[in-house]
Amino acid sequence: MIPTLFIAATTVRWLTLLATAVVLGSLVLARVVVPRERPEWLEARRRLRQWTMLGATVLLVTALAELLLRAQTMSAAGLGQTIAAIPVVLARTHYGAIWIARIAGLAIILSVLVARPSWAEATALGLALAVALSTSLTGHAGDWGDLSLIVFADWAHVVAASAWTGGLLGLALLGFPNGALWPQPGAGAVAQPWRGGKAWRTRSGNAPASTTRRAATSKNDAFGSLTWACLKVSGKGGALGAASAGP
Repeated sequence: MIPTLFIAATTVRWLTLLATAVVLGSLVLARVVVPRERPEWLEARRRLRQWTMLGATVLLVTALAELLLRAQTMSAAGLGQTIAAIPVVLARTHYGAIWIARIAGLAIILSVLVARPSWAEATALGLALAVALSTSLTGHAGDWGDLSLIVFADWAHVVAASAWTGGLLGLALLGFPNGALWPQPGAGAVAQPWRGGKAWRTRSGNAPASTTRRAATSKNDAFGSLTWACLKVSGKGGALGAASAGP
């Protein structure tokens, strides 16, 4: 018979991974792929913001659940004593310090997305990266030390995998139903890079910037921008860009 605690911990962990992907993927789409100053994309950006807020809310709930599970593991006691041990876990353990920062970061993400200042997405993305780092610091990678290369590699993997998976979910969200949120480019329109610089070429022959963002005018453009952003984070983008931009 599978212990109830194991089922609860597994459920919380998978919800955390899924919500992390939703938050990072949606924010990467909003910052890297979807144009910010084009009115035809306002509805798409609104839906991405709601999707991000949903993911951040789930992360906040699972963070509290994980704290309870960790306190139970440390105290090896019943529910009442576990709850009583939570302040001690937060105040006197390395895990507690990191988890306080994680919960605070998630609360700020939700606050800025609700308030919607001009810097909301950039701030939320920076905090989401810090939240992803807290996952690495409190996992097996953290056993090697907070400033170890193992932690950095694990964090880069979490960020790239979450941005890619969550970005695909976000692209599907924008395309449902019937691709209504995808503005159609006019005849002869091409994707223009946001900044100069030669990089890789799409199958259509357009040349977007390798290390910078560009305006996406079609689903293929958005898919390419998302892919490139994730490759850059994972450390594979430089080699691919050099190979693709060859003679």
